[in-house]
Amino acid sequence: MPTLTLLATLPILFGYSFVAGMNTPVVRALIMTFILFAALILRRQHSLFHLLAAAALIVLACNPLVLFTASFQFSFSAVAALILFLPAILNRLLSSSGLASEQKERRVGLAWLFRLWQGFILPAFLVSLTATLGTLPFMLVHFHRFSLIGPVMNLLVEPFLCFWALPWGLAAIPCLFIAPQVAVIFLKIGGLGIQAGHFCTALGAALPWASVWTITPTTAEILCYGLLIMLWFFSSNREDLRRIMRGVVLVGMVSLVLHFTWGLFFPGRSGQSKVAYLDVGQGTSSFLKMADGSRVLIDGGGNRQSRRNMGEQVIAPYLWQQRVWRLDQVVITHPHSDHFNGMDFILAHFRPKKLFINGDSRIEGNYQEIIDQAVRQGTEVVLPESGDKIAELADMNLE
Repeated sequence: MPTLTLLATLPILFGYSFVAGMNTPVVRALIMTFILFAALILRRQHSLFHLLAAAALIVLACNPLVLFTASFQFSFSAVAALILFLPAILNRLLSSSGLASEQKERRVGLAWLFRLWQGFILPAFLVSLTATLGTLPFMLVHFHRFSLIGPVMNLLVEPFLCFWALPWGLAAIPCLFIAPQVAVIFLKIGGLGIQAGHFCTALGAALPWASVWTITPTTAEILCYGLLIMLWFFSSNREDLRRIMRGVVLVGMVSLVLHFTWGLFFPGRSGQSKVAYLDVGQGTSSFLKMADGSRVLIDGGGNRQSRRNMGEQVIAPYLWQQRVWRLDQVVITHPHSDHFNGMDFILAHFRPKKLFINGDSRIEGNYQEIIDQAVRQGTEVVLPESGDKIAELADMNLE
């Protein structure tokens, strides 16, 4: 009977996987489930980490290039972190907390609150936090940012999506063929959960420091981060050795953070000047890194009618990949939108010391708003005269 029960679930799993889109996380979960079923049916021992490794091997055998996609990296790193680290975290926190004590359980009127905290809220938060720690390097590689409130926001948003929107959406699927009007009603009811999730995320995004933008970590920094995390959770059973190992990990983490943020305080000097021309579509954008370490951006760009923010989607990612935290000077050669598009994002996240403009009164779009933004954030707006120098070095000048 257990074997027949498992086999009977296969059509349901396949159907749900197709509804979910058969992307990499769904395929990973489906493969792991099939291997687990095979182990149970064959009466063989199984390990979650071995299941994850087998799923990764099968996915990569079908398409090796998927290794470099965000979907593969996020899915497998998150599950690996949950398998490797979550049991240790839960055991230590739940065993050391006094919430499970019999005295607190016996308190009249509060027992349900303690059970809710220990049985759902705390484990759910730890799951979200562990997955965030596991995927952190890949967040910085692909999105150049991480959320300081992400684990908490997951606790607010996930119930609306998983326990409200998803069930109503699934209930609407069979109704599409027999009662389309009922399906529409179900989808509208489920849509309320999605709207509630959007409302919560909008509130969270509006908080100061809700997310932090960073440069791209190097491969060495990613490997070092993973090694330190592993050492923290897999230290020796001996108390004295564990303390030494924890001290080493803490020193390593501090050193890693200092190495990662070093360019924020001490920009490197290359000894030679370099210039890069960025493809922003219409218009031009040029980045100059001077021999003394000064960093100058000339113009934004992009089609006047495009909704893409070239500063966010093209210029800033390039600067972060070059390990640039701050700009020294920004130049807007003239106030046409294909030369300043995206500069609002650049000013907000790279905080240049000076903004050079040409003073032309024939402005377009949100040019004046960008100038006002620069003034508000303390960037000096400079209207240079003929012969004034933007950057001056021993062997060259930028005018």
